[in-house]
Amino acid sequence: MSTRSNIAVKVIDTKYYDDKEIGQEWPYIYVYCHFDGYPSHHLPILNTYYNDLDKAIELVKHGDISILAESCENPEGHSFDTPVKGYTIYYGRDRDEKNVKMRRNISVRSMLQEQWLYVFENGKWECYGSNK
Repeated sequence: MSTRSNIAVKVIDTKYYDDKEIGQEWPYIYVYCHFDGYPSHHLPILNTYYNDLDKAIELVKHGDISILAESCENPEGHSFDTPVKGYTIYYGRDRDEKNVKMRRNISVRSMLQEQWLYVFENGKWECYGSNK
């Protein structure tokens, strides 16, 4: 059984995205992550490798995640079936699935649909549990 999570970034400044709806009305961008969403796995990775706004945005802009890892780059040969150790596996990019793009949301509470939620806001990662 998987430990599911959502990973979100609060983005007020629209310079980061072409999407003009991101900003004051829709300040959060987020993705679903299927495996290993518990804090002892996600927080060390998020705090070490995605520890500023640009890195956090880079992580979520590729869409929904199967497995979070230290890098969100796409090395040669990396795919869902042949993953390269240390690289995040995305459903769209690495498995060619559809309808797995990054989404927008209005509040932390409305994103707490999975077991865990991680939000990058004010320069740091916060972790919320859903008590499911």
